[in-house]
Amino acid sequence: MWIKLIKRFIQALSQKEKSIKELYQLIKEHGYLSKNELMTYTGITSTTCSRLINEMIQSQLIAKSGYGESSGGRKPDLYKIKPEIYHLIGIDINRSETRILLLDLSLTIKSEASLPMNESTNPEVTINFIESTVHKMLRERNMEKEDILGIGIGTIGPLDQKKGIIIDPSDFPTKDWVNVPIVDELEGKLGIKTLIDYGVNTAILAEIENKEFKQFKNIVYIIKGGGTRISLKMDRYQIQGSDNFSMFNHGHMIVDINGKKCNVCGNHGCIEAYSSISSIKKEVVSQLQQGKESMLQHQFKNNKDIKFEDIYHAVNQKDPLCSQIIKKAAFITGVGISNISNLILPELIILSGPTYTKMDLFYKTSIQSFYNCNKGGSSDHPVMFSKGLLGDNAAAIGAANMVFNYYLS
Repeated sequence: MWIKLIKRFIQALSQKEKSIKELYQLIKEHGYLSKNELMTYTGITSTTCSRLINEMIQSQLIAKSGYGESSGGRKPDLYKIKPEIYHLIGIDINRSETRILLLDLSLTIKSEASLPMNESTNPEVTINFIESTVHKMLRERNMEKEDILGIGIGTIGPLDQKKGIIIDPSDFPTKDWVNVPIVDELEGKLGIKTLIDYGVNTAILAEIENKEFKQFKNIVYIIKGGGTRISLKMDRYQIQGSDNFSMFNHGHMIVDINGKKCNVCGNHGCIEAYSSISSIKKEVVSQLQQGKESMLQHQFKNNKDIKFEDIYHAVNQKDPLCSQIIKKAAFITGVGISNISNLILPELIILSGPTYTKMDLFYKTSIQSFYNCNKGGSSDHPVMFSKGLLGDNAAAIGAANMVFNYYLS
């Protein structure tokens, strides 16, 4: 039964098996396709295509799903993949939490859990939480580990993707995350194929599955929080940067050579020196220590106890000091986005992460700054902005999709 052979798609296949894999991949990519559309994409003859479709239906790989538009005659059958024949685990490990999702093959979430990241969540605690959560999810749904196609992890870098190692992320709540072989650890504990990539890469992989975004060929995805990470989809293909590119990338683009020194890259005037969460907090504390008026000074005896949540709550309540600092950070961020846009001419820019999603002022000011820097070219090359459609689940959903694509690529 092909239902049990999807995991063999990565192995040497016969010509018939290659054709079934190609048809299955196309149906997954498009959501719904008719036989004629499959023939057009593949060049497979009508007789062969009908036979392969029937085999895939009998093997429960695909199912009929309504009818397509008629071109003058009987409406054609449409086919979709059967989402329940396997499941996927998607994991997002970031500075705030470890999020775990159980999804079917349509990337519909069936179960979820999360672990807040703090001083106590070292690699051992986090990996044990993942292991116990996966076992719990399987028990609750009467599933075996063989029913899981694989585990995908989206996380912050730097990474050694080939070896499956998280190297040494900056500004992590605990300093123990150094050279963590998380892929080997999870595969050893769970016995399930595991893949890892940068969370920004998996997040764009999730968002571009939304039908609202499928029309765009060139997309920039930016996650902004403790750092600034960027992923690119160019001419419908995702661009994989080197490890250093993924570590430093857009956040360390210099926009003011005489500006503040960045504690991460060591340069002066990069975007992150002004707009990372730690930079924003440092500036707020500095201004308060200089006696600047803010609602925060009445809430904290020690300014160093102020957290990012306190700052964005103050911004959303229109606190003058915090709003001023955020506007400057967002202005500089918008300049950086403009530089990226002028280089690669995207049609869609997705701005995600807590600085964008928690503060409309940051989001709107960044976009306004972008347009102020693009007065000459904005009408010739219109750009759509979005916060994305999947929210905090994007990186985990995309990590699951990465695993599915691994078997179909």
